[in-house]
Amino acid sequence: LPKQALGSYHFTLTGDDEGVFGVDSGFLYATAPFDREKHRSYTLQVSVTDKGQPVIDPITIYIQVKDKNDNFPQFTKESMSGIVFSGLGTKSGARLLDPEKCNMYHLKVTVKDMGEESYAHTAEGIVSIQVMENTWIPLAPVNLQENQRGPFPQRISQAQWSGGPAVYRLKGAFSRGLFTISSEGVISVTQPLDREAQAEFQIEVFAESPDGTAYADSLTLAVTVGDDNDNAPVFSQQLYQADLNELAVQETEILRVQATDADAPATDNSKIVYRIASQKPESKESLFRMDRESGAITVQAASLHGAATHYTLEVIAEDLAGKKGGHSSTCTVILDIVDVNDRPPVFSQRKYGPFKVPEDTEMGFLVTKITASDEDKPGTDSWLVEFKIESGNEGEIFELQADRENNAASVILKKELDFESVQEYSLVLSARNVGALVAGGYGSDSTATVLVQVVNVNEAPVLSQEVYVESVEEGVPAGTVVLTVQGSDPDTPLGIALRYSLKGDINEWFIINEYTGEIKTARVLDREVMEGTYTMVVVAEERGLVVMIGLAKLKAKSTDNPEKIPLNNSA
Repeated sequence: LPKQALGSYHFTLTGDDEGVFGVDSGFLYATAPFDREKHRSYTLQVSVTDKGQPVIDPITIYIQVKDKNDNFPQFTKESMSGIVFSGLGTKSGARLLDPEKCNMYHLKVTVKDMGEESYAHTAEGIVSIQVMENTWIPLAPVNLQENQRGPFPQRISQAQWSGGPAVYRLKGAFSRGLFTISSEGVISVTQPLDREAQAEFQIEVFAESPDGTAYADSLTLAVTVGDDNDNAPVFSQQLYQADLNELAVQETEILRVQATDADAPATDNSKIVYRIASQKPESKESLFRMDRESGAITVQAASLHGAATHYTLEVIAEDLAGKKGGHSSTCTVILDIVDVNDRPPVFSQRKYGPFKVPEDTEMGFLVTKITASDEDKPGTDSWLVEFKIESGNEGEIFELQADRENNAASVILKKELDFESVQEYSLVLSARNVGALVAGGYGSDSTATVLVQVVNVNEAPVLSQEVYVESVEEGVPAGTVVLTVQGSDPDTPLGIALRYSLKGDINEWFIINEYTGEIKTARVLDREVMEGTYTMVVVAEERGLVVMIGLAKLKAKSTDNPEKIPLNNSA
């Protein structure tokens, strides 16, 4: 605003409810002292008018009152007192208070503002502190035996708040109601404890005001549950099985049984020892040994040869280190003695025969039966025997038919015998196990010889052909050679001691030389009379007391064609 016009304007001040400010000719001034403790700031508004008309918009003024140290400190209470308990310390570590030496302290306390300034103000007060005996002290650990019979609830400890009545509360990892605390702080157990379920308890004890405010840090009551021998050993499995090599040496470990006891570790209640209670089948000497401490079962016998193939052991585990009054449990151990092929098969006899077999014996004939024994476990590959003809069976005249259930075999005639070719067979047979032999080798007892002698049988002569077919020209003169037949006797050299003849030549067209087998025309052939093919029988017979005859057909055909029908064509 123009300075020359300030005197003609009218100034109006608002916001000064206490009348502390004034305004004149544009100047704002204080009309009374300020008191910051009553009013720290002011917000004023000045309006300017000229003859009732606003000259400018209202002006807002903010005023902050600066503080001056014009007040003395004052205690909130005229009388101050407190209680402390013995045994309590401070974070910085002060010495312990003893109420028997001094149970009341009166402390003069000075309070000062402005720090060390010369114009600071001070005030003094008295604080009375009573020292009392502290009963909120750590609780001694408690040992409780499991399975106690009561009566319940059973008192085990007590916590007491020093400052008078308090509300007590328990907290911990235990089932609701297992432990309780009374209004006097008496802690009780309400039922028998089970150490195997829980061996230790950490119980927090709280002392609180009715509104739930803790008076002090909680106390901890440690409860240890003593062990009672109330558990029997338990095997890791009820049935153990193992295979044991029959060649196992003494002290060979077969297997280990294992049992555990839920009672307290490292005590006799859980100290387990083992023993063999029974063995089936029984034996004259002890075959197996049980290590009392480890549960290991070992071979005790010097040898298991001749032992049974199967044993059942009953094993007992006892706690209390086997002392009287302890608990026990049993398990079953089944041991199978595994046969090892260490015994080769042995023929019941080294030589069989000689067996005389006629050469006309039918195929499938049983020559003999051979057997072998084996001391290994029956029914196993170590016991089963396979027989084989190693030599002497040229032409595969014989074969073996096995009887596996009895470790036997039959020597069977597979093909026809021929005395004239082979008069005797010496069959070398071997006996071998199905399973591999692990010790030693197959000796002479695993080899046998079967001697077969072929008996000669008088056999009929055999003509060189079963059917002879020949064409003869019509009109050839008598005595014309048609063909020569040839026979042989298997019992004698070729062509010796045979007599030939013709049968069925009712018209006597042909003649045969009884010694040479030469066939000739007996007279001139007539094709029309012969009516095509003319059939006769050629007979070859032995000369001797016993006559054997061989036969063949001869088919002769008269033709006017000079070409002959080829020989040896079957009709």
